[in-house]
Amino acid sequence: MIWKHIFIIGGPGTGKTTTIAKILVALTRMSKKKLKIKLAAPTGKAAARLTESLNNSLNNIQLKKLEKILFPSHAITLHTLLGINKNNNIPFFNSNNLIDIDILIVDESSMIDLWLMAQLINAIPKKSKIIFLGDPNQLPAVQPGSVFKDIYSYHQYAYSISTATLLKNITKCHIKTIQTSENLIINDSICTLNKNYRFNNNSDISRLEKDLKNFNINKIKKIFFNEYKNITYHEINNNKQYTHMLEKIVKKYKKYIQKILNKNNPEKIIKVFHHYRVLCALKNGVYGVKKINENLEQIMQNNNMIQPHYVNDDIWYVGKPIMITENDSSLNLLNGDIGITLLNEKNKLTVFFILKKSILISIPINLLPKHETTWAMTIHKSQGSEFEHVILILPNYNYPILTHEILYTAVTRTCNKLTIYANKKIFLKTILNKNSRYSALSHNHHD
Repeated sequence: MIWKHIFIIGGPGTGKTTTIAKILVALTRMSKKKLKIKLAAPTGKAAARLTESLNNSLNNIQLKKLEKILFPSHAITLHTLLGINKNNNIPFFNSNNLIDIDILIVDESSMIDLWLMAQLINAIPKKSKIIFLGDPNQLPAVQPGSVFKDIYSYHQYAYSISTATLLKNITKCHIKTIQTSENLIINDSICTLNKNYRFNNNSDISRLEKDLKNFNINKIKKIFFNEYKNITYHEINNNKQYTHMLEKIVKKYKKYIQKILNKNNPEKIIKVFHHYRVLCALKNGVYGVKKINENLEQIMQNNNMIQPHYVNDDIWYVGKPIMITENDSSLNLLNGDIGITLLNEKNKLTVFFILKKSILISIPINLLPKHETTWAMTIHKSQGSEFEHVILILPNYNYPILTHEILYTAVTRTCNKLTIYANKKIFLKTILNKNSRYSALSHNHHD
């Protein structure tokens, strides 16, 4: 049996990209013709990460020279794939003008809204196959609809008997089956990856990820007593605790500042900065990224770690981290790219970026596209990234944005260490506050 579209579902570190690499190699070797394959993702940053991770996975497979040529060298955004006009939002490709393609791989599918998914399905030929990758527990699309999550809801119904038999013959494993004919096409198209290769099963981060997925509140409460080796919790309710939090965060950045003072090369400085990331749920307010960034800068200035001064009505200093907030193809910069401000060989302030394939570029500060200071960043902007140590800051009052999905996304950005600053009641409310936006694709949500 051949399925038109496949949904490969799994959390961070479950081997989604490795699985895709092997599927692509298998499909290429089985095909009698040269397959037209494209890679895509909802955002430029996600497309860049897919490019890098898939190339790494393919490098671990023994490929023939001809096979290497067959695979696409980079991923593009879904908007670019569909030729969507920025001015009127109308796609160039549609049901009357189909994309010439055999296989499409789409990563970070949880970020695809209902409108974009509809345009994509309309523009792909019926004979073509789409393989969607994603984690339904992460944040949904910003625009209406939560398509990937609704499709994932069918996984509970297991496989049809014919599919289960086929998979059992191939894998020699016991496969769950379902005796009804309802929704079998969707059920048979879902593959859930449960084994985590990033974390040891006994790792604290892995345990917390599983407990969050299962809404296991009693186990999660152990965080408050700091019973986990790699997870630290700090109560935050008043000005004194807030100031203490900021001072602790600044101390963590001392190693990074020291690398700059020691005149290390830009690559080393950027890598040290990326080990550690402060994530906030909010953009504005005392607990939002703007205020946190301002406060951190002030403490760093007071401690002589940075020497800010005005350049063209904007504050600049050696060591200032910035995030690009709009794509700029002429500079090869994407929304979400992070750069570090350093002095170049002419002693001028320049922002250094490491692009794909570890290419280092430097852009003078007056040529930069739109950007913002990023000692701290929002959880939304961190989606798809991975850091050694994540500091998570939640506000001490409730907001609609504080959902189970936003907390799960923040927790799964770390591969080693997690520090949480939150009010206990707000933290527990956030766990239980499930995102309720659906796409009316799952009968579980129909009236």
